[in-house]
Amino acid sequence: MRSINRTRFVWCATIFFVLLGGGCSQVTRDKLLRVFIDGAPELKKEESSAVGQAAPDEKAKGRETEIIQAPKPSLFYHEPFLGQMCDSCHDSKFSQKLIFQGKELCFSCHDDFTTDKKVVHYPADEGLCVECHSPHQSENEKLLKKPVPAICYACHDDFAKGKKVVHYPVGEGLCLECHEPHSSENASILKKPVPAICFTCHDKKGIKEQPQHEGQDMCLECHDPHASNAEKLLK
Repeated sequence: MRSINRTRFVWCATIFFVLLGGGCSQVTRDKLLRVFIDGAPELKKEESSAVGQAAPDEKAKGRETEIIQAPKPSLFYHEPFLGQMCDSCHDSKFSQKLIFQGKELCFSCHDDFTTDKKVVHYPADEGLCVECHSPHQSENEKLLKKPVPAICYACHDDFAKGKKVVHYPVGEGLCLECHEPHSSENASILKKPVPAICFTCHDKKGIKEQPQHEGQDMCLECHDPHASNAEKLLK
């Protein structure tokens, strides 16, 4: 009887150590240890979930982050620059010296839009084209160095700042809806004279029918065209 128990013990011990040293997971081996050995430590839940799992590759995560980049802004190119026709403006492809100076260089390709105009924007009149335009490339249309209205406020005061009432085009930065950027036949380089420029948006009939406006075409005598602290843009 004693030999049978001894044989059974040997077989159980053999199976136990095979399982313990073989392909069992850490969790299974710990359970077997607690069956045969009192006081064997129990693996914590957090530790057991980590068993057999590879640690995340922090460098790989970093590489994934590097791949996701903000798209580059679209660029607008000056045609000679895009076509690598450097010598159309410069002495040669290897020189920074210009073949003409000021607006004379620009008007060697572009039409002179200042000719015979009553009002010419100061930078255009003085040939300061590159004060507003980049000669090679830009993130803004028309090769502007800044978008409208920021390019306007580089010289002009922000007359809408701090005002209670702002004319819609001004508030939306639509300066070029009313003004020409280079030259015009009208005061303040407006695209049309007052009141025609006003009636491109406002209802002429409705305004003219009001008694206070009858026979009046001097809108700017009472209204500020940009911004005001009074209702209706009144001065």
